[in-house]
Amino acid sequence: MKIVLLKDVEKLGKLGDIKDVSDGYAKNFLFPKGLAGLATSKLLGQIEVKKKEAENKIQKELAIIKDQADKINGIEVRVPLKIGEDGKSFGSVTVTKIISAVKKAGFDIDKSRIDLKDSIKTLGSHNVRLDFGHGIEATIKVVSESEK
Repeated sequence: MKIVLLKDVEKLGKLGDIKDVSDGYAKNFLFPKGLAGLATSKLLGQIEVKKKEAENKIQKELAIIKDQADKINGIEVRVPLKIGEDGKSFGSVTVTKIISAVKKAGFDIDKSRIDLKDSIKTLGSHNVRLDFGHGIEATIKVVSESEK
């Protein structure tokens, strides 16, 4: 029986795929669960419209993410770091402190976007990469300065 998948089905296919399956599998499993429908031209047209809508939605979301990455790329944020008399740091600049500084600069980003291998424990300027997914990246400059 020729069917069209209405949802992604593990080990079978993705939304919109046309598959040949046994009658029993289609009638007893796929159809009752709303996972597939009989492959008719009407259903294929509806699936094509759903695919285009989903693609448009993804493109709009990517455009928003790219815009945010472009705006934040290259900004400089200052983060205080406690330094002892001997010049050693008492703390470190963590993702949480960077998020707080970025929010003060007017940007709202999720902490999972910050790609910080180790916390910053020295004074000075440090480039920190932000990963927005889908190959979209930005770099901010984090300046750790002595806390007064």
